[in-house]
Amino acid sequence: IDESFLFESRVIRQAEKFKAALAHGKQRLLLNAEQLSRLLETILKKYNQLMTSMQDDEIAVHQHAVSDIEDQLEYLFYDGFIDDTTLGRLQEYPRYLDSIAKRLDKLCFAVEKDKKNTALIAQHWHRIKQLVDNAYETGDYPDILDEYRWLMEEWRISLYSQEIKTRLPVSLKRMDKKWGILQQLGK
Repeated sequence: IDESFLFESRVIRQAEKFKAALAHGKQRLLLNAEQLSRLLETILKKYNQLMTSMQDDEIAVHQHAVSDIEDQLEYLFYDGFIDDTTLGRLQEYPRYLDSIAKRLDKLCFAVEKDKKNTALIAQHWHRIKQLVDNAYETGDYPDILDEYRWLMEEWRISLYSQEIKTRLPVSLKRMDKKWGILQQLGK
């Protein structure tokens, strides 16, 4: 409905603009619903494949990685994520899940590197979890927190599966910079 009728992301205050958006949206509603259904099917298939892969004995012994991935998935796939997550963000989920799959593929051959990367992201990941949890409790979820939270997913891609490519430049320095901005805002 959002993509069909509220695609301009602006408040409609005039009757003629409302009617135009309604007419335009009616034409797009079924197409958008079909596209979203296909996307969600892809996402959920990849999710189920990951959950199966993590049960593999060769993977399960690497508890540092399994715990980190389970935590990551918990923050991607929480109750209500479909309603809360914009279509643009949902469209990135297959990349995030492909990145996790690549990480699992490499895990047995690069355990020490994986441990090093997991330790590198730990502080920022812990901060994000606290901030996101607090934001959901208070209803205060500023754009900069959203940027910081999703930058973390891109950073994970850059650390664990560079071949997938990030959507924007990301590094520890950029994560620290976003964190500094959040601190200035008192978050």
